Amino acid sequence: MDARSGMSSRNDNADKNGLAGVTTPTWAPTGAPPEVLVINGRVTDIPLWRARKRRERNTGLLGTDRLAGALWIERCNWIHTFGMRYDIDVVYVNRRGLVVAVATIPRKRLGAPRFTARSAIEFEAGTVTSIGIASGALVTTITNKQSLDQSLLIENLSDYETDHHLTHRLDHIEHPLPQPRPNQRTTL
Repeated sequence: MDARSGMSSRNDNADKNGLAGVTTPTWAPTGAPPEVLVINGRVTDIPLWRARKRRERNTGLLGTDRLAGALWIERCNWIHTFGMRYDIDVVYVNRRGLVVAVATIPRKRLGAPRFTARSAIEFEAGTVTSIGIASGALVTTITNKQSLDQSLLIENLSDYETDHHLTHRLDHIEHPLPQPRPNQRTTL
């Protein structure tokens, strides 16, 4: 048991790189994370866990040896790394999903608050520069099922089919022009 979170942090399995240890949040259910990170409209292969409940947000990445993905902490604009075993990159995001700040926080430190941020996304140190997230980028998520469906759709549709479906959809949209009322003057 992990004294800080009250949950088991034991994981004897090695990850894909052969490194042993806990690579997912200790409070997360086992299995694949439910979401994938999307940066500037580009679907990435970065798995993402979302901390919504108070207990999940308070525990965060405590009890992990490294992170195989990202952790999106909602309603958070200020983080700390007390009790952490590794340095982290933090991306602060506003309500619209725009990145307002990016910082690398060493272990046992208190990060500066970002008052315009609504959420914080935590990565293992060095990840943010390697995937190219910077201030002003648009960050969102999709479910793993949506990303699979989207990739299959893109692979299976030809340009003709895409153009045909788009034209067909536009034919059914009516755009009535506003008509003046009988007693209304029209000025040019």
